[in-house]
Amino acid sequence: MEILKKLEWDSDFFSYQVGEIVANGLSEEIFAKTLNEAKLKNYRLVYAKIPPDDLKLNKLAQQRGGFLVDERIIYSLTLKDEYKNLQVCHQIKEYSGEQACQELIDLAMQCGEYSRFKIDKKIGGQKFIDLYTTWIKKSVIGEIAEKVFVYEVAGKNIGLLTLAVKNGYGSTGLLAVDNNFRGQKIGSRLFDAAKKYFAKNGLVKIIAVVQGKNISACRFHEKCGFLVFARENFYHFWL
Repeated sequence: MEILKKLEWDSDFFSYQVGEIVANGLSEEIFAKTLNEAKLKNYRLVYAKIPPDDLKLNKLAQQRGGFLVDERIIYSLTLKDEYKNLQVCHQIKEYSGEQACQELIDLAMQCGEYSRFKIDKKIGGQKFIDLYTTWIKKSVIGEIAEKVFVYEVAGKNIGLLTLAVKNGYGSTGLLAVDNNFRGQKIGSRLFDAAKKYFAKNGLVKIIAVVQGKNISACRFHEKCGFLVFARENFYHFWL
């Protein structure tokens, strides 16, 4: 198993070497050795996901200067056959533009309120903006999402949900509702569209990754029937 993995997309985007340590099950000795190896190989930023219950490895990560940028919760929802017949709100449409409009870019920024790329100030505010702008643009052209659903009110896109298939499961990406329209069950209606789409395509589960500090998003997923599948602490190491 490759313990230190170079992340090509991240490295190209940030213009310096970015890697990831696959830390699950690693000994403290191997973890420390891998960090040293990354420094020798001129990595500038290394990510590591560590199970919260691995107290020794979490302690070592902090001792080695790791910045805990996200206490991530992975949710799962088992899809039911009946979801194929869900009635989807008529205001939900598949985005048909060739490029992401400014409304979608603005919604994408709202998705990143608790993002590790915003929390880690060494990333830089402009890079955070560039990252989420790239995310929605590549979602619209089908590079990192299969579908982009929007919720329209009076011709304006005030809700957004991107969908993909990863490792045989449905996956949600960007999810946002404009601040002025929250509390109107728009997010739940967008999720109904996702449930129907994935169920009709023969998938059995949806996986959603939520920042643990985003309490409202966690409650929203649980209200929509999602269950906690796993938790992980996400660290950034600047070398």
